[in-house]
Amino acid sequence: MVNLLEWAVSIPTVIFLVMVLVCVIAEVSDFVFKIHSNKYYSVFHFVGGGLTYLLILSITKNSCISLFGVLVVGVLWEIHEWLLWKFILKKKLYKPGEKDTLNDLVMDILGAFIFYVLEAIR
Repeated sequence: MVNLLEWAVSIPTVIFLVMVLVCVIAEVSDFVFKIHSNKYYSVFHFVGGGLTYLLILSITKNSCISLFGVLVVGVLWEIHEWLLWKFILKKKLYKPGEKDTLNDLVMDILGAFIFYVLEAIR
C-alpha cells in the first residue's frame, strides 16, 4: 500500500500544477460559461483544500501545520475574492457574502481533513 505522505512528498510540483489547473477551470467556467452557483464552486474549494493540504504536507511533513496552512490559504483566498470584487468587478452578482465565505472555508477544511484521515488510517 502506498504511504500518502511519501506519495505527496514525491510529487509536490504535480500537486501544485493540478491546483493551478483547478483554479483555471474555475475561472474559465465563471467568466466564459457564466456559471455562478455556489454549490458548483464548493467542489473546487473541497478539492483545493485537499490539494493544499498535500502540498503543505509534502513541504512540512507535519499534518497539524498542514491543516492550519489550509485554513490560512483559505482565508487569504477569501480576502482575494473580496478585493477582486471591491476594486475590479464591482458587480452585485460577484459580491462575496458571509454565507458563501463560510461555506468556502468549511469546504477547504473538509477537503484537507479527508486527506488527513486517509493519512492517519493508512
